[in-house]
Amino acid sequence: MILEGCQGKKGPQILEKTCPRCGETVELLSTDLSVSCGNCGETVYSDLMDCAQRCPKARECLGEKAYEQMSAARDAWRRERLRLQESDEW
Repeated sequence: MILEGCQGKKGPQILEKTCPRCGETVELLSTDLSVSCGNCGETVYSDLMDCAQRCPKARECLGEKAYEQMSAARDAWRRERLRLQESDEW
């Protein structure tokens, strides 16, 4: 259930993102939370993650299940970023 006026209301679109690990172009639907890079397997997150973080109506708009999945994925990404920053991989 996407609320009136939400940018996601345009319907699914094919997006291109760049893999943060290998630089490969990755395609995903605008409704996907994330996809794995076909080249290196890295998880590439969609812009929905940003929407869920900044929009005060995200939980209502996306639904409880999708909102919780995004929150879990965001937390996993933050843990991985911290791990990389503490190592020499960053």
